[in-house]
Amino acid sequence: MKIEEISSPGGGDANEDLIAVFEEGASTHILVLDGGTSVADRAYIDEESGDAAWLMRNFAEALQGAIPEAPSQESAVLRALDEVFARFQAATRGVEVPLYAWPVGAATWVRVTGSRLEAYCVGDCKLLLQHANGRVTDLDPYVNPQEDVLREAIAGLVERGITDPETRMAHLLPMLRARREFMNTAEVPPALCMRPQGPFPARSYAADVGAGAALLGMSDGFYRLVDPYGLHNNATLLAACRDLGLPAVLAQLRNHENGSGGALAVKNADDASAVLCTF
Repeated sequence: MKIEEISSPGGGDANEDLIAVFEEGASTHILVLDGGTSVADRAYIDEESGDAAWLMRNFAEALQGAIPEAPSQESAVLRALDEVFARFQAATRGVEVPLYAWPVGAATWVRVTGSRLEAYCVGDCKLLLQHANGRVTDLDPYVNPQEDVLREAIAGLVERGITDPETRMAHLLPMLRARREFMNTAEVPPALCMRPQGPFPARSYAADVGAGAALLGMSDGFYRLVDPYGLHNNATLLAACRDLGLPAVLAQLRNHENGSGGALAVKNADDASAVLCTF
């Protein structure tokens, strides 16, 4: 199995995405993590890279430590989050952190054992599989319902002539903070959070792969090439990543966004990450 990866910040130096690949026992573990952009006025844990990036780094580290003792992917995730929350409490002891400032994110975890893939997905990262016969399957056809809510809100602002990103964000902030509070308190948490109040609505998938197959995992920022930009469909995106390489496909994404292609999103350019596994 050959593994290639790429990760790019959407703007500035901070990158809230993380690709992590490690071996544990007889399995290779591949993580695609996407931290939710902070809606707080300040960072409470990591002033340099931000609290969302802190969550992604610490979750990846804690998960690797939890895997050997956990009987399932779900139990490993919950053990890891217990550890992350303990670290969060230690880092913020004596400081009142508003709920909307508690970091959240999306996680897709693929465990590869021999020719067997097992995926555990929370949130809106994407996972495409090209079978040995060339057919491409969306292994996790999840659609985040919040995206349509945001797009409608942004379209309404554009109609009012509000197109400056900072002004647009100021108008959206109350809605975004309310949503973040909900994510951290819901009985069925819709995203990866540090203190889940109930079970995650995680999607689990399994597939067998043969020689010539390929797996493409990515954050939603990279998947913008398909939705909403329409520059690719699932099959052509995976083919481009295999034939041209991840850097060339990322450049296509950024060139489009530099031409104002992302003007109807919360951020004109989002962090974008991908990992390509060929078998």
